[in-house]
Amino acid sequence: MFLTMEERSALEALLNNNPPPGHQRRAEVLILTDQGLTSRQIAEKTGLKPSGVRYWRAQFRMRGMSIFGTSTPELENGEPSGETPVVVEEPISEAAPIQDKGTGGKSHTHVHDLVLDLFDQTQPWHRLGEADRKLLAEAVLHAKVQPPKAARRDLQAARTWLEKLGIAELTQDEQDKLAVLLLLQRGKIKDGELERLGLPESIHKETVALLSLLRMAWGLDESHSQQTQIQAIEKIPGGLRVVVRGENAIQDAAAANRSAGLWASAGLPRLEVLDAVSAEERHFSSLPLPSPLQGTNLSPDDSLAEAGRKVFLFQFAQMLAHESGTRLGEDIEELHDMRVATRRMRAAFEVFGDAYEPKVIKTLLKGLRATGRALGHPRDMDVFMEKAHLYLNGLPEDQQTGLDPLLAAWEQERQSARQEMVAYLDSPAYAEFVERFNHFAQTPGEGALPVSAKRPVPNRLREIVPILVYSRMASVRAFEPLLRNARIEQLHALRIEFKKLRYTVEYFREVLGPEARSVIEVIKKLQDHLGELNDANVATQLLRRFLDDWDAGQEGLPIAERQNPGGIIAYLAYQHARRHELMISFQQVWEEFASTEFRQTLAAAIAVL
Repeated sequence: MFLTMEERSALEALLNNNPPPGHQRRAEVLILTDQGLTSRQIAEKTGLKPSGVRYWRAQFRMRGMSIFGTSTPELENGEPSGETPVVVEEPISEAAPIQDKGTGGKSHTHVHDLVLDLFDQTQPWHRLGEADRKLLAEAVLHAKVQPPKAARRDLQAARTWLEKLGIAELTQDEQDKLAVLLLLQRGKIKDGELERLGLPESIHKETVALLSLLRMAWGLDESHSQQTQIQAIEKIPGGLRVVVRGENAIQDAAAANRSAGLWASAGLPRLEVLDAVSAEERHFSSLPLPSPLQGTNLSPDDSLAEAGRKVFLFQFAQMLAHESGTRLGEDIEELHDMRVATRRMRAAFEVFGDAYEPKVIKTLLKGLRATGRALGHPRDMDVFMEKAHLYLNGLPEDQQTGLDPLLAAWEQERQSARQEMVAYLDSPAYAEFVERFNHFAQTPGEGALPVSAKRPVPNRLREIVPILVYSRMASVRAFEPLLRNARIEQLHALRIEFKKLRYTVEYFREVLGPEARSVIEVIKKLQDHLGELNDANVATQLLRRFLDDWDAGQEGLPIAERQNPGGIIAYLAYQHARRHELMISFQQVWEEFASTEFRQTLAAAIAVL
């Protein structure tokens, strides 16, 4: 429903009290919207234009009952208290009407209404203003005009073209936005086409958001039936859902959904377009998504299942908190933090998994693995490129271009991996995973196995944490006889066991003694050492493959154009030396972990239980 019971009662009371005409129309718009009428149907009943209906609906979403005056009518037992203030009717900004002649007829009129409806209902998220709204209407108005080829190559040519069309009174930023909307509102966007136009960075995200709305509107008339209408735009776990209805809603929703990825690429919440029937079948959870938490709030008397739920909720909130930054890609630490959260959630199932029904775990783990795979490759490329730049910074200036071919190839691979990652985060599969995990993490008792009442079994944290921690400790210490002659693969496996031990201690840190902090620091030191070793080993493999491909590619070039691989070979030698150094020095780092003092510290941390 669009209105709460209290809001509807207040509006009905307002209408029964002979309000000013402006207030009456606004109240009627809200009540008719709540009844499920379209903007056009409401316009016919209220005397407003469809864009006026959309305007007041959007204003109500942002301002609530304050749209009826300078102060908000207070609700007392569902009724407004006091007299409704009389104010002058605010002007409704209307876009230029679409004329049938020469502009595409009914289809263009329908798309014009759809795009403004989309703009108004998503305004709380994109926060764009009236000038941008007018640009969307202008773009539909001129949709049939064919741009010259030169306009597709750079914005200067596009601005010249706009002047010839007679579109005046625009700032340069508005000209640039409108040019992109006119050039790319329909048809396939070729790879790199938007980037080649040279859009200023200051308006890039705004323009992409507008372009997404416009392309979605055209998609919603893919059937050319002018029957598909927007039923609702709702916040759901993981983003927004646009629900549409009409005889051809399934076809049109699918077409609009193909452009929804642009919306997320502008740093906005993931958006999905569904027909009303499919939306009903999806049964999205009404639970709000969690915000980042200060801690897990564990208690020694928590059951294993309840403690697991708290840990899962904490890490799930961390994952979601870094999703937006991961999409934007401006800070590589955002992707790192999101990936770490998914890894900790997966590791937590190994610790808490026995407390839940296997079928529940299976479904959630499937979504976690898919998310981890999507995040893994772009994060790995971030790490490799960051380490390469650190290496270059330590070289003399005249040697700092030696890795340019390698970095160019890695950057291309990184961008490709990021595109695949964002496509996954935009997918229905990810949305369903977020919904399922949100319900699981926020519902006490969800999926938990019953605890036997016939005989006591270890189930509370004070009983079972020592078992879980020492089991992980034993898995790590089992590697000790191998260390003298350990292979790289064995050290990598040891790193994984160290990570599991560290996560297990961190999960229960709130119920352990203060010694847990130093325990974690020692474990982290070994984990980081082995992580550096693994990175160096993977880097040597990547560099060897690159040089093999390099040789094959150079053979096809004229001799004078062949490049010197010396800089890359030197970097390969550096990584080999780094790998050797880390292997040789590992025994020293291990000795602190293997010491009696460390085991005593761990025992003291556990003893408080």
